[in-house]
Amino acid sequence: MATNSVRRAALADAGIAVLAREGARGLTHRAIDGEAGVPTGTTSNYFRSRDALVSGLFERIGQRLAPSPEDLAAAPGGRRAARCSRSTCVTSCAG
Repeated sequence: MATNSVRRAALADAGIAVLAREGARGLTHRAIDGEAGVPTGTTSNYFRSRDALVSGLFERIGQRLAPSPEDLAAAPGGRRAARCSRSTCVTSCAG
């Protein structure tokens, strides 16, 4: 599987756009290739199956919605929030 994280994120962003525009039935590797402007088969190199593709889009949506460290530091209780990482904030800093 290809490992270029910038390209993987760009493909996932293109997949999100395809999903929003065409729905689940329109979400294909080929449609994402077209949306991203990459050669046919590129998306398949990064997401081998439809399950992997949907998981990758779900992961990317989470990355895009997660607050940045700067946002956490600026939030009320900023020092405490700044110590939280994206994966531990909900479980260890929520209370």
